[in-house]
Amino acid sequence: MRSFTPYAFLLPLTFAVTACVSHSIYAGVVTQGTRVIFEAGQNEKSLQLNNRDKHPNIVQIWTDSGVEDSSPEHADGPFLANPQMFKMNAQQGQVVRLKFIGIEKDLAQDRESLFYLNINEIPAIKSADLEANRLVVSFTNRLKILYRPKKIQGNSADVMQQVRYQIKPNSIQLHNPTAFYAHISKLQLIQGETILASQQSIVIPPKTEFIWTKPKGLSSNNVRIDAVFINDYGAGVPVSLQQR
Repeated sequence: MRSFTPYAFLLPLTFAVTACVSHSIYAGVVTQGTRVIFEAGQNEKSLQLNNRDKHPNIVQIWTDSGVEDSSPEHADGPFLANPQMFKMNAQQGQVVRLKFIGIEKDLAQDRESLFYLNINEIPAIKSADLEANRLVVSFTNRLKILYRPKKIQGNSADVMQQVRYQIKPNSIQLHNPTAFYAHISKLQLIQGETILASQQSIVIPPKTEFIWTKPKGLSSNNVRIDAVFINDYGAGVPVSLQQR
């Protein structure tokens, strides 16, 4: 007969002190990718989650439209996870199905729309330890959901070659003329062999510009901008941007 230890299914608010960290390197429950590409017309997509911890975790999933401190009670993303809340045993996996429940015509038809998938985990607590004083830390990992309409023009891989920069009197503008989001993990302004400025984690929406503060005294001679784009598979692709 298989033995088991009872655990309590608890949400973060059950504890007097709870710290929330939104960074995937701390998470025990991880996914196989860093983003979900949802093509218009798809009914659902399956996500594989794995619990790397040596203890069970309680997982809760919801989506939002870009509010970083969103909660399951105020989830406003047009996607529904099934299951939404479940227990994951140590070193075990779980398949989650993500279903589009929005109205396609309410979203932009000529460009991508960006939403976020929140995966919150909290260690399952043994029933015998409920009365003990202890700090329990919950982790929330946020993944991008990119919704692509049927009428979108071009290819997402073209973004890396089409984002251009322009040096203005007081700023540097990065222009994204495509219908896709440009995801840049690292951006460097280089003159000669010297890195004059650097920035991380930049998202440039379709058909918009990113404004970068221009360093004082910067001349346009021997200047280049290097970027590391994140592609659909979550891999970094280094590119030297062309001037507009």
